[in-house]
Amino acid sequence: MTRYEEIDTLRGLAALTVLLSHFMVVFDFNTHNTYAMGFATNWYKYSPLHIVWAGHEAVLFFFILSGFVLTLPFMKNHSFSYRGYLVKRFFRIYIACIVSIFAALILKWSVVQNMRTVDSAWMNTMWDEDFSISTIINHFLLVGAHSGEISPVIWSLVYEMRISIIFPVVVYFVLKYDWKKLLLFALLLSAFCCILSAMFSNNTLNNLLLTGHYTSIFIVGSILAKHHLTIIEKMRSIKRWQKYVLLIIGVLVYTCNWLIDPDSFVHNILIVDWTATIGASIFMMLSLSSSALSKLLKSKIPSFFGKISYSLYLYHLTILMFFIKFDTGLPIALTLPLTFIVSIFVATVSYQFVEIPSMRAGKIIANRLKEKLSVSKSA
Repeated sequence: MTRYEEIDTLRGLAALTVLLSHFMVVFDFNTHNTYAMGFATNWYKYSPLHIVWAGHEAVLFFFILSGFVLTLPFMKNHSFSYRGYLVKRFFRIYIACIVSIFAALILKWSVVQNMRTVDSAWMNTMWDEDFSISTIINHFLLVGAHSGEISPVIWSLVYEMRISIIFPVVVYFVLKYDWKKLLLFALLLSAFCCILSAMFSNNTLNNLLLTGHYTSIFIVGSILAKHHLTIIEKMRSIKRWQKYVLLIIGVLVYTCNWLIDPDSFVHNILIVDWTATIGASIFMMLSLSSSALSKLLKSKIPSFFGKISYSLYLYHLTILMFFIKFDTGLPIALTLPLTFIVSIFVATVSYQFVEIPSMRAGKIIANRLKEKLSVSKSA
């Protein structure tokens, strides 16, 4: 099976944009409408430049990349083991996540007696109350409608784990049916879930409906995986100026959430998530089809961020909240660079000593399960 290093790097770049988006939250800049503050304040918020810190869009990018990467083995491997698949997925996602939750709890309890407030309303609500036992249990089980009381980034992993459980069924239909029908189904599923979610205020129901919505994003990644060789071949055949036009279109639709009036009827989760999905799909296919871009993405520094992307996503906000909440006396101008440096260091350690051993363990257990199944069948 071909491994695309560019995909890992794209995940790393997406993790960096999530980090930068949370840096902007510190200034209470990304959490409310700032149109009235004038051009000087908003020129890079309500413009395509927002791509640098488009956090929610980056999470959608994660979902597309996961759908893409998880589909590739199904296209080559005819001896599929569901138990082996779940074991590897569990060890890939869950172990590092649980360790990060423990770290978040320790850091939160260490700042309880020495908290400070900042200008960010959102930041001031984080870690401001003791966690209930049910909240802690739900975080460790990755269930419930997480608002991120302990580790705010966990919300996306709830959907990642849920969708991973049913994903082999998704791939079965993706590989069997025409992409047009599949894409139409994904759109209808997404629309159905988003409309119902807007109609009801029940958190549990909305959480399940959003699972359906995000499943449709995974389906897009799976469709791209199925047809990626054809798409890459066609994109390599187009002229350079056409690729630049595609790139511009990708940036515009990816940042559509910030280019249209938030009070407009077209500014809703269905439209902004799907436009971001289109943009992310364009970026991914351009990355795989352009030799120059591919070479850049596979260079040393971008590849490094690709490797530590998951741990960087898990830890950066916990570290940021610790430095923000703990009254160190450091100004924000120093707190943010310090957070960046520490986050990279912690992510590197987590990758080496948590992620890699977890993935190895998952593969070993999955292979043993496969061997036992083979023995039982032959017997």
